[in-house]
Amino acid sequence: DAYVVVQLPRQVNVTGVVIVANAGSQFRLNNIKVQVSEDGEKWTDVHQFGPFQGNMMRVDLTEKLPLAKYVRILRPGGPEFFHLNGIYIYGNQAA
Repeated sequence: DAYVVVQLPRQVNVTGVVIVANAGSQFRLNNIKVQVSEDGEKWTDVHQFGPFQGNMMRVDLTEKLPLAKYVRILRPGGPEFFHLNGIYIYGNQAA
């Protein structure tokens, strides 16, 4: 499965994630998952998108506030090209 991992400068409570697709390749991002990890080894699913709509998708995680040092965007379903224009991760410094 294709994925990309973002290492944050420190552990944060993730409040939201925005994913920006390349024009014309949004179909390759259908059903992608947002996962978090404190150590980069054990991953927890925090959101799964359905069909990718438009060029940008956003998930609000303020209700869950998962603790993370790493955020992974995972495209399940086997080998496929994985085109992104940007990943924006928002959060609050963990106590």
